Amino acid sequence: MNPLIHQNAGRLVWIGEHWINALRDPDDDQAVTWFSLFRTNHCPAGRGITVHVIRPGPDGFSVVGTDQPEVGQWINENFFPNSTFHDPEAPLAEARFELEGDIEHQPRWMVEVADHRVVASWNVVDPPVIAYGPFTPEKEFFTVLFFTYESGIEIDGQRAPGKPFARDIWQNSIGGVRSSSCIALGETLIEPAKKSG
Repeated sequence: MNPLIHQNAGRLVWIGEHWINALRDPDDDQAVTWFSLFRTNHCPAGRGITVHVIRPGPDGFSVVGTDQPEVGQWINENFFPNSTFHDPEAPLAEARFELEGDIEHQPRWMVEVADHRVVASWNVVDPPVIAYGPFTPEKEFFTVLFFTYESGIEIDGQRAPGKPFARDIWQNSIGGVRSSSCIALGETLIEPAKKSG
């Protein structure tokens, strides 16, 4: 047994990837086009892909798309409510997903959901942030985070206005002000074991 390897006695909750692409319209700092996709490899509901897309404006829409309804419902109940941008009234709909490229070659997700075609793309140039530990008292994470200020979203062939913007939501975990567009790969969520006594 290697004494440098530590086993975690907590409960495994979720393994997967989280792809975030958020653009703010410079003419309206309240108008944020939001793309949040979880590719789940393991959770209590199984495996599958789930996305929440919010398009602001008079011709906008909000929808949660999934290729596995049970997984989509689980993500919608357990993860999306924790997002900065969240619409609890967004309907759950069947979706089709396709991923092109990889981290080094401008990855993009293509999603067909609710009669819309959404293409979210990222251009990653900086090395990742590798982090693990108690992000909150109830949640331990291992994650590999790729941040970028070069990303875009197309909806039905039209590019969404705006660019990624700086967010301070990471101050209490990895520190710093970071981009609103981020790819979290190899992510693992663990509930810490309860301490006896």
